[in-house]
Amino acid sequence: EDKQCIQDLRITDPLDDKRRIEQTKGGLSRELYCWILENPEYQQWRDSDENRLLWIKGDPGKGKTMLLCGIIDELNQQPSRSGLVSYFFCQATDQNLNNATAVLRGLIFMLVRQQPSLVSHVRRRYDQAGGKLFEGANTWFALSDIFTTMLQDPALKGAYLVVDALDECVSDQQQLLDLIILASGTEARVKWIMSSRNEFRIEERLKHAEQKVELSLEVELNAQSIATAVKLYIEDKLQKLSDAKGYNEVTQERVRNYLLKNANNTFLWVALVCQNLEKHALLEACDMLEAFPKGLESLYGRITQQVLKKDGRYANLCKQILMVMMSVYRPITLRELGSMAEINQEFSDDVGYLTDAVALCGSFLTIREDTIYFVHQSAKDYLSKNEGAIFESRLKDIHQTMVSLSLQAMTKILRKNIYALPWTGLLSDDGIDMPSPDPLSAIRYSCVHWVDHLCKGSTVEAYLEDKGPVDVFLREHLLHWLEALGLLHQVSAGILSIVALKDLVAVSLPMFDFRNSSDAHRFVLYNRRPIEIAPLQVYSSALVCSPTQSLVRKTFHREIPSWIQNRPAVEDNWSPCLQTLEGHASTVESVAFSTDLMQIASGSGDRTIKVWDITTGACIQTLEGHTHTVCAVAFTADSRRIVSGSDDKTIKIWDLATGACHRTLRGHTDGVQNIALLENDQIASTSQDATIKIWDMETGSCLQTLKGHTDWVTSVAPLAGGLVASGGRDRTIKIWDVATGYCHETLEGHTGSVTSLVTLANGQLISGSGDKTVRLWDIATRTCIRVFEGHHYSIESIIFSSDGRQVATGATDGKIKIWDADTGACIQTLVGHTDYVLFVKFLTDGRLVSGSEDKRVKLWDVETGACVRTFEGHSDWIYSVAASADGRRIASGSYDKTVRIWDTATGQCARTLDGHRDWVRAVALSRDGQLVASGSFGGRIMIYNEASHSHRTLGDHGRDIASVAISPDGLYALSGADNNTIKVWHIATGKCVHKSDVHAEWGAQLSFDPTMNYRICSNLGGYIDLDPPSLEAKSEDGSEQVQSSRPPTPPLSSVMFRGYGIERRDGREEWIRKDGKPLFWLPPEYRSWYSAVSGSTVAVVVGRTRVAFFKFSEAGPES
Repeated sequence: EDKQCIQDLRITDPLDDKRRIEQTKGGLSRELYCWILENPEYQQWRDSDENRLLWIKGDPGKGKTMLLCGIIDELNQQPSRSGLVSYFFCQATDQNLNNATAVLRGLIFMLVRQQPSLVSHVRRRYDQAGGKLFEGANTWFALSDIFTTMLQDPALKGAYLVVDALDECVSDQQQLLDLIILASGTEARVKWIMSSRNEFRIEERLKHAEQKVELSLEVELNAQSIATAVKLYIEDKLQKLSDAKGYNEVTQERVRNYLLKNANNTFLWVALVCQNLEKHALLEACDMLEAFPKGLESLYGRITQQVLKKDGRYANLCKQILMVMMSVYRPITLRELGSMAEINQEFSDDVGYLTDAVALCGSFLTIREDTIYFVHQSAKDYLSKNEGAIFESRLKDIHQTMVSLSLQAMTKILRKNIYALPWTGLLSDDGIDMPSPDPLSAIRYSCVHWVDHLCKGSTVEAYLEDKGPVDVFLREHLLHWLEALGLLHQVSAGILSIVALKDLVAVSLPMFDFRNSSDAHRFVLYNRRPIEIAPLQVYSSALVCSPTQSLVRKTFHREIPSWIQNRPAVEDNWSPCLQTLEGHASTVESVAFSTDLMQIASGSGDRTIKVWDITTGACIQTLEGHTHTVCAVAFTADSRRIVSGSDDKTIKIWDLATGACHRTLRGHTDGVQNIALLENDQIASTSQDATIKIWDMETGSCLQTLKGHTDWVTSVAPLAGGLVASGGRDRTIKIWDVATGYCHETLEGHTGSVTSLVTLANGQLISGSGDKTVRLWDIATRTCIRVFEGHHYSIESIIFSSDGRQVATGATDGKIKIWDADTGACIQTLVGHTDYVLFVKFLTDGRLVSGSEDKRVKLWDVETGACVRTFEGHSDWIYSVAASADGRRIASGSYDKTVRIWDTATGQCARTLDGHRDWVRAVALSRDGQLVASGSFGGRIMIYNEASHSHRTLGDHGRDIASVAISPDGLYALSGADNNTIKVWHIATGKCVHKSDVHAEWGAQLSFDPTMNYRICSNLGGYIDLDPPSLEAKSEDGSEQVQSSRPPTPPLSSVMFRGYGIERRDGREEWIRKDGKPLFWLPPEYRSWYSAVSGSTVAVVVGRTRVAFFKFSEAGPES
């Protein structure tokens, strides 16, 4: 888990960046930077405990980056150094390296790599949010909190933190500076070095840094040191030129003199001139030397003239490449360049040709490991400043060209299952092997950024119109594109791209139906999760579970795999639910919108508050601090803070900028149930202590305690005129004056707890209640205007018939419905129970038996819908029912701790079995009805033998029993428990002959196959076969031979479940599996406690009121 966390944290490896920079610049020589070690400012920073921030500033090309590389090496080699060394090199042209969040990720990554125990600070947030911790608008705030706590860790002996080229941090630079200033002023064990150009904004910000030391490379003393270093650099470069080109002494001296005279103490100028000289023969060197003007700006102008003087074709090619490089959001590879620049298609994927083409661009660009970079930020700055004079085309035009070529390249390359994955449910977390060569290598950049360039293009309307390039691409390749984004871990980028397309349409012209109905947007929001975790699900789960009228589904329905033979009935149109946000580890108790409607906060039983980005659905922040369930959350009016209430009796105020708890309010004597924000920065809170408290948010003081409810106060809402409404378990709503604490009115009418209150704009009040009604109140007249009713039942049990053709469901309204498994239609409704139907089971003759909270067992004729017999006698709920093979006997287990055996012919109770100390949760009958097995919540398993009239305890499983079964031959009993273990018992001796763990997704509802003695089946599908020798081995404790001494088979947990089944995680289904492998992702509304599997047909309860049927081919997808 630590490894995955660190992998997700890594945005770049600064160690590799340092090596790349040093190699690109010709290597790091100690004599070029050693002067800094004797510099007074550097020594003051190094040796003083008070000066913890060193700012090295200078003009472009003065060697700041290489100077920092040298300092890093020196710090690492210091024998007395006790601190870690972490660093980051900003680069404006690379989106992964040009923002404050990336800097923090890099620094944290290096700290964790050197001291692995520090990963605990990342894991604290990562375990809640996963990889989404590093995505979204609030990632900076989460990471700054992690970074701060990491620096405060007592186990951290000290750290040197180095940030190069802060001026190239183009996003959130001020936030990064503020963090550096704060940390350097408060963390005595941490020292900082940062470098930048002489920029006013940085200098102004650093005026507030009392601990800083400035080291300017333009100051006379330092300038002399730089001049000396430049001389040494010139000698080094000259020696390499002489060795390569055979310069004689005269030529050497001439070049030396020219470089010394014109370098102006600028390493970059020397490097660029020498790079140009290296391209020419000895005879040309002296002649062209004078052509290199003094100063970087002039030199760039000269290099530009050389590029433009080339043959017309090559000059245009260079301009194309340079303009592409000026436009991209990150450095691109040679193959990516080939797909986005107007290059002869014959050579667009020829790396050798592309390398030569980049080389034609003079000294502006460099190539490192097939990736193209500007040689220096100043090179890009020069081209941008002189764009109009250098290029005929506008950048808007090049953006449009890049879009056109990107669409062409993606159309040519994208296809279904582009990585040839062997299984449709192959999970990204299990590792997807990238093919070699990677078919996406040329279009990785295009897949992520083509819409970004479209937004900056010059002829947007032409691309967006019906049958235009974008229309055609999406009609043919939308799913292929989404699959690629899933493989590239860039689904969030795809969502933002589709949102950007919608915005473009809004200001241009109507497009085809995809955008008019926002269908593509709804499709990707609804299916974000499966595409992220298993990209091929875009062709199966995503299409099958989308509405029938979804334009994406209708356009791509032929992509649905043929092994999905029967699809569930789905809605015609998209539901009002835009997206489902998953990530909490327990029940979500409360949610709130920010005032700008850009974020959602959620409070959960997992004791956390999560903040979500509404646009992408990503979790951007997790707030931790409560010690019990978070029952209430609310944003302040400015959306900068969140207020939360918890069962730990406290109210917390959180600062979203830092993720820190700003203040904790204490005063309630029991759990806080609800909160509301009032005028004048006041908070109203309700509690299980039957009070409402009014708080001052700024001071944290309790201003008023409102008493009057006689039970928990569950809800609160502000009203006009300084009033507040509260609702509670005493079934009343009270209207209070906040200032005086006086209760003006008590509204009565609900017959159950008042669970929620909402104030309408017109001053009216809406209340929701456990009595299944919603009431509308007029506050002025204190009367109920309207009562809304309509909440119905939910399904509580489900079972297949033995032939798999029908499904029976029992519901909270006491009704049983029979469903046709092929059509999904309800073909019969059985009415008779007066309370929840907890258990249903088909008999072999087609009749149905049911157990209910009304304490009755009923036997039904499914064909006519008639109740054949009612069995009465239990004094509490009936939780489990079983029947003999001939249907003559029925056994029922109840919460009254008894098992009753019933004669179906007479309806009489033949026997009542006592002995359980807890509720009887599971019962089973042998085929002949002579043996009855039962299991209880306490873990006890009991066997009754009708022939001998003996009733004894078989054993104790050790955990609550979920299921029991008797093998067809009557020799063995099976018990399955809530801890996902099974035990097989030899009935005659009472010995446990087999014990195994089973995978959690199969649950604990296990039984023997009625036709095979040693096959165990799961109610969620799938089966495993036991080898008889494993049941004839030693008893569990090894003390006694039961039958033979043949070696046991491997434990059950090592045997794969075969067939179709449902994976259950934390009591929720998420995947339909085949032979133990994930096959089909189930959306949240298809997950339920209640599901059943028969062969290749899977039935799941949807929305708690209907059943969805999936039928697959027996063989499943081809592997």
